[in-house]
Amino acid sequence: MTNPVLNFLALALYLSVGMLLALQLLRGRTIGGGAKIGIFSLGCGAIVLHAVLLYTGLRLESGLNLALTPAFSLVAWIIAVLYLITSLSRPVDNLGVIIMPMASLMVLVDWLWPGQMSMPLTSRIQAAHIVISFLAYGLLSLSAVQSLMLLLDGQLLFAKAPLHALTIGYFGSMMLAMVTRVTLGHSGKPLAADRLTWNLFLLFQSIVVLRIAAEIPGLPPVPRSWLYLATTALWLICFGLWSARYAMIYWRPRADGKPG
Repeated sequence: MTNPVLNFLALALYLSVGMLLALQLLRGRTIGGGAKIGIFSLGCGAIVLHAVLLYTGLRLESGLNLALTPAFSLVAWIIAVLYLITSLSRPVDNLGVIIMPMASLMVLVDWLWPGQMSMPLTSRIQAAHIVISFLAYGLLSLSAVQSLMLLLDGQLLFAKAPLHALTIGYFGSMMLAMVTRVTLGHSGKPLAADRLTWNLFLLFQSIVVLRIAAEIPGLPPVPRSWLYLATTALWLICFGLWSARYAMIYWRPRADGKPG
């Protein structure tokens, strides 16, 4: 059930942040000190209220509500959270003029046209997959905003984090999953990942998180180097164990006795 008061407050706070940022930028002022703290506090209030709305709207007795409008609202919330975190260390106020009103629009759309499409949660793996997917949508949306920002004033917001989320996160995960499926299918084995394969897939997601974390703005060189090293080592361990598990299948006859 929607809560009109919370929806209105979240919408108003998002719009207030966007308008205050726009006014400061139009006046040519650098946002700092008390003004920055005040705007940041309003933004925090907006994402907290938005989170409460999402919690009540996404939870169904039969599973998780992944209809179109709640899903868009969740992606907008993730983008707003990432923006606020970044604003603590980087001058990205011009992005807030776009991101915060867009978040308010998603709150309004979800409020006026609440959709409902239940997806039962049958395992923790499925829940982790959904969470990672929405994080990826948020990062990819931010990469589009970052590209626009780079085009307009030559500034990078998250360095190469969106690129690594797409290449390592999406393409790497897809490669691990699809090659496993093809290997099992063409060897005549059941199309079911065992415990080792699932654990390797989860390990790979930690590699993605570490590589994205290495692009955090302002991170000192030493921790960044350790993140690079950890990412490389875990990558070699992950695909080394995967190769040990599946490579020999290609040199053995099919398990079902068929040619191939």
